Amino acid sequence: MSTELASVTDQILSIRRTLELQAAEIAKLKGDLILKDEAFERQRLDLETLNTKYVSEIEHVADIQHEKDLAERELEELSSQLFEEANGMVATEKRAKWILETQLKQTQANLEAERSQLNALQHILQDTLAKAPQNQPLSIQCNSLVYQQPQEKPWHTMSEAFRIFVSQPSTSMKKLRQSAYVRQCQVEDVEPCLRLGPPSKISAKKLMESLAGQACCIEPTPDTEDVGSCNDSLSVRPHRFLWDRFSSPTDPHSCAVCGRPTGYPTPYRFKLDASDEWSLVDSSCRDRLVAVCEFYSFVRRVQQTATSNRSIHALYAESIRLRLQMGYARLGVLPWMLEELNALYKKMKPSGSLPDDSDEGSVSSGPHTPIHSRISSSSSHSECHVQSTWSGSKPSSESSTQDCEERTI
Repeated sequence: MSTELASVTDQILSIRRTLELQAAEIAKLKGDLILKDEAFERQRLDLETLNTKYVSEIEHVADIQHEKDLAERELEELSSQLFEEANGMVATEKRAKWILETQLKQTQANLEAERSQLNALQHILQDTLAKAPQNQPLSIQCNSLVYQQPQEKPWHTMSEAFRIFVSQPSTSMKKLRQSAYVRQCQVEDVEPCLRLGPPSKISAKKLMESLAGQACCIEPTPDTEDVGSCNDSLSVRPHRFLWDRFSSPTDPHSCAVCGRPTGYPTPYRFKLDASDEWSLVDSSCRDRLVAVCEFYSFVRRVQQTATSNRSIHALYAESIRLRLQMGYARLGVLPWMLEELNALYKKMKPSGSLPDDSDEGSVSSGPHTPIHSRISSSSSHSECHVQSTWSGSKPSSESSTQDCEERTI
């Protein structure tokens, strides 16, 4: 029994020592666990802090990327717009340059043609005047320059279109303007004569339609007061006509037709119809309008057989003179040509003044163009009076007042 008791006692002591060792180990492990928990908590807090920073950085990067995308898109749009505008500007510049070059070439060609024609006419005129008899009356010499009738020349030398035009019966002005001869004159002479340049307030075709379809009135500007009253009345009119729409308000120092400033009071005034108000026009545009009006008046008189007492050769020569007159007015050399003609006439007959001319009932006298013209009209069927004042000559009774019917469509 004692042996067993000693053995049990030893076992109990061994168990106690084992329990003590295990308790010490447990305490140590508990301490290690506490340290591990504290380290884990610290790492968890660090991870939470890092995660917060990471999320913040991600949002910041996303914002930056979005702004970058917007900037790139805006840059692309601006670049495309810039290229489009640059291409458009280049194309517009090329188109404008091409138009200007074409107009320049056309103008140079027209100028050369007009110069050659002018030189040829000067030589022909000088040769004709040199060959004319010195004792022949000047009026006969002047008329012979335009109304020579070369009976020996065959008919094919004249315009076939003019022969057909003269042989046609009387018709309306609308149908009259559809004839081949009148259309050719309008394209080659009338429309270029009324083409007044980019500053013009009305196109040549509109002005041509108005002048061909109704009477017009041109006279010297009386004084400043009348011009001012004319402008005031024009600005308050409730119903405005074609001329009013492109001529008001009127500057007394600019032309209402071409729109160019003159730098001095405009010397003439103009209206398309008797019911219209006056609008100012300079000398150059006035010469163009008078030349076109005289051409249409001649066409109307020929078509109404008012010139049946004249030969077809004289009528054709008169039409050529009127077309040349429109060309001179378009070039702005009409007054100079008048001075040249007067100088040549004075060289041929230096002793005295020029006698009265007779033109077989033509629209205007001989190769002259009135320095001052006034064309007035009344209602639907009236007379058109041209009062002329010549430079260096006295107007004849036949040429100072000539009758023509109002041009209406």
